[in-house]
Amino acid sequence: MLTTLLLTALVAVAPRARVDSVDACGLFTRDEVKTLAGEEARKPQPSVHEVIGSYACRTTSSTSQWTVAIEVQRLGTKEALARNLDALRMAPKSKDAPGLTPVSGLGDQAYWGQIDPHNGMFHVVLGTTIVVKVHTWGKGAGAGTMEKTRPIADLVVKRYKERYGK
Repeated sequence: MLTTLLLTALVAVAPRARVDSVDACGLFTRDEVKTLAGEEARKPQPSVHEVIGSYACRTTSSTSQWTVAIEVQRLGTKEALARNLDALRMAPKSKDAPGLTPVSGLGDQAYWGQIDPHNGMFHVVLGTTIVVKVHTWGKGAGAGTMEKTRPIADLVVKRYKERYGK
């Protein structure tokens, strides 16, 4: 009886994954990062902030010349998505960071943001409240460029849609 009571209490208070949680590390593989970076990739590290609807994962190449980071943001409302995109569009521009560039064929809306010559990020809108960010940076050849980041962004968005819908 006591055992049953204890088990029931433990199950009742055990942390549970939210139904709408996202496994960001499941949206890309180490082999895909290896292909991108041209060298082995370290084990991806998840980061979850459910309170703000953020699910992220990051890995680096074996020599740290490349970093790939994925973040899925569930913004809750169309208005929150609009505020998020407005803030991105208002980011300061410079020679190395010319602002967001619209990109076609990736999600419902997509933008490329070049932060500096070796650091860039896709912001992909899915539906009315989801933003998937695919960010690469480093000193390795092509790190942080749209051309090298696009293939992993295509895979991440495709897998997100297959597993979670829009």
